[in-house]
Amino acid sequence: MYNYFMLIGTATAYEEGKLTMKVNREFKNAQGVFDTDVFEIDTWEINFKGRTFLGEIISVKGRMMPASNNGGSVRLVAERIMFSTTREGED
Repeated sequence: MYNYFMLIGTATAYEEGKLTMKVNREFKNAQGVFDTDVFEIDTWEINFKGRTFLGEIISVKGRMMPASNNGGSVRLVAERIMFSTTREGED
């Protein structure tokens, strides 16, 4: 078994420890438009070093954890965030 997720989308909001991102679906709906899903991701384990990234395309790799003991829903926990662009002085 493997507990893993990978999302690529646009960072839309960030509050201490919680990232919100929009991800377009791969396929168009009946009206010919790409639907967008919104995900909230726990980022407690990530150090952003003061970087601002809202509006940027990012990739998030992480794991899923139960949201509660009674099952049903999951929390997304980021283990790594990759930025689509680099800034001066960054590696």
